[in-house]
Amino acid sequence: MNNTNNLYAEPANTSFNVQEVASGIDTFDVFGDISDPLSAWYDMRVAEMAGFDYLFVPEELGDQLQSRETVEDFLLQSQTLLGAEPERTTILTYTAGKKPSFKRYNAEWAGSYIVDLSVASLENSAQLEFIQMLFEHSEKLVLSIE
Repeated sequence: MNNTNNLYAEPANTSFNVQEVASGIDTFDVFGDISDPLSAWYDMRVAEMAGFDYLFVPEELGDQLQSRETVEDFLLQSQTLLGAEPERTTILTYTAGKKPSFKRYNAEWAGSYIVDLSVASLENSAQLEFIQMLFEHSEKLVLSIE
């Protein structure tokens, strides 16, 4: 049985804080309209394990999640698709290629607001193999909207 507490352990020297100020970018500006098959929502993947949803977002899109407000908005919209609570959803960005690299967004919640947010690279971390396995078994977040 996997210990989910280990998943949230910080890898040494790979964490940085997301900007504290609002970026002025909302989820629609970053990901587009979910009803548009050409939107970025169709490039995202999801895997579920032990009651948590792991959202895999292409790195170039994840790089635009630079404020708590944008991440909150993204997680709340994702919650609508997944039927899961934002607190039980982990955002991971990935690079394309034979051996993708990953970053994890660590959000600390108080009620319905993120009070602390950081991003950590998973390169050379104990969680890398687990995240790679989840990614390999993930499915498209949005298949089609009728």
